[in-house]
Amino acid sequence: MKLQFRERARADIRDIHTHLLQWSPEGAANVSRDIYAACRLIAEHPFGAPETSDPYVRVKHLVRFPYSIFYGIGKNTVEILHVRHTSRRPWI
Repeated sequence: MKLQFRERARADIRDIHTHLLQWSPEGAANVSRDIYAACRLIAEHPFGAPETSDPYVRVKHLVRFPYSIFYGIGKNTVEILHVRHTSRRPWI
């Protein structure tokens, strides 16, 4: 499926990367790389992650880092909606 990012998700990824750069440029690169790899996996297997309380939204949790990717599935696209740290209050 085609992968699309909402502006909010792009801003989330930018903010995560910028925040982590303060402590470790290598760590920031690793987290960003894992987020984008997970997004590609979502596009290949969109139904592989569980639904949230909203039936349109699914959530993929990263394995190595404490971040979650929220996304929706369209007819021919997967839309990345939001990326957030798992310690934050639940989004949905």
